[in-house]
Amino acid sequence: MLKRLVLLSICLLLAGCSWWPWGSSVPEVPPAPKTIGVVSVISGQIAVIDASGGWTRRSVIYPLGDWRIDQVATDQASAWLQQKDFEVRPVTISAGAFGVRALGGPVNRGGLFGKQRPSFSAIIRSSVQPADLDYYLVLVEASGSTGIPDMHGIGLVHFSGKPQAFVLYHAFLIDGKTGETIDDVHADGNNAHSGLFTDIDGPNTDLPKAAWPHQIDAWSAEQQTAFRDAIVAELTNNLKETLPRLSLP
Repeated sequence: MLKRLVLLSICLLLAGCSWWPWGSSVPEVPPAPKTIGVVSVISGQIAVIDASGGWTRRSVIYPLGDWRIDQVATDQASAWLQQKDFEVRPVTISAGAFGVRALGGPVNRGGLFGKQRPSFSAIIRSSVQPADLDYYLVLVEASGSTGIPDMHGIGLVHFSGKPQAFVLYHAFLIDGKTGETIDDVHADGNNAHSGLFTDIDGPNTDLPKAAWPHQIDAWSAEQQTAFRDAIVAELTNNLKETLPRLSLP
């Protein structure tokens, strides 16, 4: 009888220990990954600008065609976000909803006396699928000069000396639930954050003089290929500097 009581006491004691903090417990469920979609609409055209004549400027617009510059930006941004523990989801968009006309013009850097920014809340709901992700990273066309209105998006410009290829964009991190902008940054040129005092306020790179067409409305296929390769390289390198400046949730 005594042995039975001892064994029963031991069993009850062991059962009670399982309720103490150091006993077995249900394992914690890891939080669900943060979903995000990447939208890139940097430009659908190329501006070739001859600014070598001072105040007298000439410009010609070429279609971007099938260069897939936005796909380069999307791939680069997606790879970076995955390293930051986001679950990147593919999205389909209506590109026109993110163009300069829909946004009221190319996004400028802003300053101490004003920083007007487009609202993406309604645009994402109506022009992005799926529209219910946690976050969205949006890359859109930006301005690169207050004195040259044609300088925005993607283009080639000649001041003096070597021509310069530019790819000007602004990055927005959007809360997918509220549509509010969490953070935004203006892409800088030459990996420096002081582009206000340069001819081009944004990513740009020098090209050989041979890349500049003698007549800007006669841009050869070889010149266009050299320009495209320079744009892809500059955009790829610059995204590595620009995206880490965003404050992630």
